Amino acid sequence: MRFMRGAGPPRWAVAIAKSLWGKVSPFSVLRLRREKNVRKMLNGYINQHQRVSDDREREVLAEYLF
Repeated sequence: MRFMRGAGPPRWAVAIAKSLWGKVSPFSVLRLRREKNVRKMLNGYINQHQRVSDDREREVLAEYLF
């Protein structure tokens, strides 16, 4: 709700973002997780955000991202 009022993010969130900026990437976070969980997250991302024509294309894209 704060964002809707234009108040911006909380100070603690800004401090964390500044301390991690340039040191952590989404893929570095994924590298810390189990392979099974990462593949599940990638498949969820592909299903929600990518247009793929068939299952084979989905598999290839998931493997590429992994």
